[in-house]
Parts: sequence; structure tokens; C-alpha cells
Amino acid sequence: MSPLACSLLVLTALLAAAEAVMPQPDCTSAKLGEVTGDVTTFSVDVGGGAVRIPDKCTRPGRKQVGVKIEACLSPESKLKIMPVLLTPSDISPNFSLFKIAVDKIVVSVEQYGEMVTAP
Repeated sequence: MSPLACSLLVLTALLAAAEAVMPQPDCTSAKLGEVTGDVTTFSVDVGGGAVRIPDKCTRPGRKQVGVKIEACLSPESKLKIMPVLLTPSDISPNFSLFKIAVDKIVVSVEQYGEMVTAP
């Protein structure tokens, strides 16, 4: 086999191995309400903490009946750990309070809606 062919074969093997060990993003999901009916799908980027998901499903004649969300750390996301200061005058370290934050979480949202029936 020629040196060029050997090099290409080795490069192909290395690329395949690199793709095989690529870490998958850490994800978790949750469902609330009914996950049936018409679906509206979108995603939002958040930084963690309390997150308000906009209602893109409800409009005249329709109401939201459920939601399914999946939150994943983005591939370029980094966790940050910072000590929490109770007051601006705190000078001694508090070894029990920390804030753990993440740069970017990608939240994939499926909102389920159905027609509102007349009384």
C-alpha cells in the first residue's frame, strides 16, 4: 500500500475514533399536563435558575394543556462556582454557601394545545 493510502487510512481511523468518544451533552427532561394535541416546538437558551418558558401555544380559541421540556448543557458551556457573600461587609469566607452557575443551557420546548370548546 502506498504511503499516501496508508496515511489516509490512518486519518480515517483517527476521525472515526474521535467521533466515537465525543461526549454527549448532559440532558434531562420533564413533562407537565397532557402531552397530546397540536404541538408547538421551539428552543430557548438560558443560564439556569428559575426559567420562565413563554407560552407560544395559547391564542384565541386555543389553550395550552401541557408541556414537555428537555434541558441540555450546550457543548461549549462551562460550570462556574462562586462563594456567596451574605452582606457586602463579609470578609471571612463562608465555607457552606456557594452559587453554581452555568453559561448556557439549551431548553427544547414542546407545548401542547387544543381547541377551546364552547359551553
